[in-house]
Amino acid sequence: MAGERDHLLLHPPDEKKRAGKYLLASVLAVAAVCVIVLFNGRASSHQNQRLALLSMKARKQNLADFTVSGAIDVPEHPPGLGYIKTPPMGKVQVVGRDGSPLGSIKFKTLPAPPGPPPTIIRFGDVSMAPGDCPMCPVLDEEAIKKQKEDIEKNKEYIKSLEHLDEVNHRRIAESVEKMKKLKDVMKDRVFEMKEALKREDSYLENKMLEKENSTGPVGPQGPAGWNGVPGLPGHPGQDGVQGPEGKQGPEGPIGPTGDAGPKGVPGEMGPEGPVGLKGPKGPTGPAGEAGTRGTPSKMLECSRIGGMMYRGVCFKSIEIEDNKDKLPEDCKAWQPHEEWDERDWWRLANMFSTSSLTHGMDIGHYGGRCSNFEAVTAFTQGNSATRVWVNAKTFTFDPTGNGRSCDLVNGENTMALYACAF
Repeated sequence: MAGERDHLLLHPPDEKKRAGKYLLASVLAVAAVCVIVLFNGRASSHQNQRLALLSMKARKQNLADFTVSGAIDVPEHPPGLGYIKTPPMGKVQVVGRDGSPLGSIKFKTLPAPPGPPPTIIRFGDVSMAPGDCPMCPVLDEEAIKKQKEDIEKNKEYIKSLEHLDEVNHRRIAESVEKMKKLKDVMKDRVFEMKEALKREDSYLENKMLEKENSTGPVGPQGPAGWNGVPGLPGHPGQDGVQGPEGKQGPEGPIGPTGDAGPKGVPGEMGPEGPVGLKGPKGPTGPAGEAGTRGTPSKMLECSRIGGMMYRGVCFKSIEIEDNKDKLPEDCKAWQPHEEWDERDWWRLANMFSTSSLTHGMDIGHYGGRCSNFEAVTAFTQGNSATRVWVNAKTFTFDPTGNGRSCDLVNGENTMALYACAF
């Protein structure tokens, strides 16, 4: 719309009367400037626009040549919407001296500057505002309660930090006092060491002076010195009298062997000489025929299954945890009928023990001499007294002194020995 290009500035809605007076004066002042634009908006063809331009060039018109009529409407809000505020607006008619209408002017005030943003108290990532007042601040009671709880927690944390800081200061003060005492003790020790060194140095110096001033016994003769530089040859002397003939000298070395002479006549065979040294071992001869198969060796068979022999019986050990027999691998258990005593038991136990057995036997009621298991014996190992169970078919001594429980397992780290048959 051509009539809507220019806008007039009015005061806020609470000064409507004064704004109306200012608006009329402003309209009369700008009517001369806006008439061409308004007229162009009213024209419906290019011919009308040309006539308006020619008319403007032909005559000059003053503000008195135009009149403004119409009512000024400055509403505070659209009808029926009392809670929405809009800027004041209005419309006036512009006519010429002859009463011909020239157009209309629509105007509105500039909006007031925006107010400050609403104060919104947030709790987490959710913003809240009352439904009937978007611009009003909101008091989030849950957030305030949460903040108070956090403040109390921070107070407790600060108290704990202050306590720790006080404890640290006290410890530092105690450490400083200890360091001072240690420093004093070290000073005393260093002073004593210096005094001791001074006394020792003075003593040694006096002894060395005494040795320097005293003369000791004559020492042994030193080693012979080095030969001096040969002197110049002297003048030849006169020939002396010939002396007596000297002794015959020693026999000289044997000269080199001469060439071999011709072969002589063979003589008679001499006597037989002594036996010579034993020669090196000759190569291995071919394998002979296989002999008859002998009886199997018990020791060999026992070693093949991982056992050890004791008095002709193959034994194998295994650690057990439950109070029942647990046969070792590849072992067919049997119970030899022997009359072995405590010394035999100790030899057998030391052969298979994996821990210390230096605390003797436990003569309580754990274990005993029984025949309710296939094992030959079982015993505990470790730092306490050994609890022993023996088979009555093999051993004649009683390892307990106060009854018997006849349990195979009587503690941790229990070792059981089984006799293995072939």
